[in-house]
Amino acid sequence: MRKNTRQDRLIGLRLKALRNCTGITRKDLAQFLEISTQQIQKYESGINRLSVSTLLRIANFMNVPIWDFIEDENGMLIDSQEQRALYYWRSLNHPKLQSGFIDLMQCVSNAQEPIKKGGQV
Repeated sequence: MRKNTRQDRLIGLRLKALRNCTGITRKDLAQFLEISTQQIQKYESGINRLSVSTLLRIANFMNVPIWDFIEDENGMLIDSQEQRALYYWRSLNHPKLQSGFIDLMQCVSNAQEPIKKGGQV
């Protein structure tokens, strides 16, 4: 039996974060997968590995792309705050609203520059 890796644990943490962001309970997910809530907990804690086919089913159930569970090219996953921002951006049902959300984020980001330099906003 192979030992679980750092990536297995990170995928489990990502599963938990995405599940929480989407409002899906362990019970909901367990019922969908026809497994116990304890098994979901083991996936989330990285004790048990997720197969690709199970991960695909979970992604489809949560209505998120599978890459949301995988590390990016730098070996990093986005944190829960970034995940929340992404969740809300995706919930906007019009491109103009999504564009406005991005513009708002850019304004907030630009406003922090004086703070970084010791000034005030």
